[in-house]
Amino acid sequence: RQLRLAAPKNLILTAAVTTEPFFGPDGTPTRDVSGFAKVLDHIAIMNYDIWGPFTATVGPNAPLDDSCVPPAPRGGSAVAAVKAWTAAGFPANQIVLGVPSYGHSETVSPDAAYSDAQKKELASYPAFDALTHQPGDKWDDAPGTDPCGAPQVYGGIWNFWGLIEGGFLNQAGNPASGIAY
Repeated sequence: RQLRLAAPKNLILTAAVTTEPFFGPDGTPTRDVSGFAKVLDHIAIMNYDIWGPFTATVGPNAPLDDSCVPPAPRGGSAVAAVKAWTAAGFPANQIVLGVPSYGHSETVSPDAAYSDAQKKELASYPAFDALTHQPGDKWDDAPGTDPCGAPQVYGGIWNFWGLIEGGFLNQAGNPASGIAY
C-alpha cells in the first residue's frame, strides 16, 4: 500500500505469483487476497514448472486442467490456479496467465514408461532417473560451474523451436513423422 501511495499515478504495479494464493504465516494459502487487488493492477500466475527435475515423477510442465487427475499427483494447473485466486477474492479481470514455451527432458526407464505388460500404453506420472541429466536443445545450459562455484548439470530444457529443430515436432507444431507420442 505504501508503494502504491508513493508511486506516480500511471505506475502499473503487478506481482508474479504461484498457482496458489499467497501463503500465510502458517504455510497455507491465504483465504482472502481481495486487499491485494486494490493495490495491484494485476497478478501474473506462473503456471509453469509444475513438474520438472525437482519433482519425483514426470508430468506436464504447465497443465491447463488437472481436475481429471487423481488427487495424489496433482501439482496445479491453470484452471485450478484461477479458481483458487478468484475464490480468495482476486478479480478474474486482474489475472494474467503465464504459460511457457519450453519443457523439461527426463530419462524414464522402459519399465516405468508403460502401464501395461504389452508396452503399448504410456504410464501417467512415471518416476524418472534423477541422476541422469539429459541435454536439452542448443539453448540449454551446458554442465559447468556456476558463479558461486557449485557444479551445474545439463538443464534439460527444450524450447518450442528447439523441438522443431530437433525433429520432434514439424513446422506446424504437430508430432513429427515417426514420433508415436
